[in-house]
Amino acid sequence: MAERITLLLGAGASRAVSYASKRPIRSPLDSDFFELLQKVEAKDRDETAVSELIQWILAAHSPVWNSMERTFYTLNLRAQMQEVLFPAEHLETSVKRLLSCFTGAVDTLLRKAHSTAARKHHIKMLERLKSSDTVVTFNYDLVVERSLKNLPDIPPFGDWIYGFSPRPAGAEKIPGLYKLYGSPQKYRATQQGREGQYRNGRAKGD
Repeated sequence: MAERITLLLGAGASRAVSYASKRPIRSPLDSDFFELLQKVEAKDRDETAVSELIQWILAAHSPVWNSMERTFYTLNLRAQMQEVLFPAEHLETSVKRLLSCFTGAVDTLLRKAHSTAARKHHIKMLERLKSSDTVVTFNYDLVVERSLKNLPDIPPFGDWIYGFSPRPAGAEKIPGLYKLYGSPQKYRATQQGREGQYRNGRAKGD
């Protein structure tokens, strides 16, 4: 039976890339996400979302600044409870708007930290894998996808890489990819009706 490899990637796989030597902001971690977010200037499309998110956190009066995931869990739970308890009222914070604001914040930081770069040591690592192998990542970013797109003779990039559609011919040396926390880029593309553009490599503007 052929050996199968499962490669597990955490935040260090992105932070250790040392993008900071060429980019103004280092790759964010859960613990310094909001510290870095306040140091960057969001694009016009995300400026309002980032500003709203920061104001909601300040209004929450909870010590959640030191964890992006704890902040999302806290605000999302509150928004869900408000929608259940007060369905007829116009709520300042809806679950849909909260997701949109977090997506804008994540996009803002990743764009500053990573741009569209792919690093050689990621590419070399992925070159050793094959279609029976799997990459599992807890990261939101596109570090793995951009490295995969730099592999030799890779078929046109699409959602087959995530197991959502059949693998095309020529993908025998390309591992599967599972993003356990999902992808903000995929969420934004879906919300804006641009799934096709995402499947072709990335959502326009990322």
